[in-house]
Amino acid sequence: VAVPLSRLLPHPAYAGEATSGDIALAELARPVAFSRLVLPVCLPSPALRFPPGTRCVATGWGDVREGGEGAGAARGDMGHRGG
Repeated sequence: VAVPLSRLLPHPAYAGEATSGDIALAELARPVAFSRLVLPVCLPSPALRFPPGTRCVATGWGDVREGGEGAGAARGDMGHRGG
């Protein structure tokens, strides 16, 4: 599925590849039909706080450590959020 963007909102702290704030919000130019492969992202409330020890899942694309391989590959990691 290829859909043009109407707006791209990068994180205000983004200062280049491999820096903090490496995230953006993209607004599609038109709606897409949800399917088995196209699903919405559910974002938590900004007020949500996770207590130390909560099991969390982080996903994304690219390297999982500096100098690692796998750019462009989807990654997932379940672990504990420290506190």
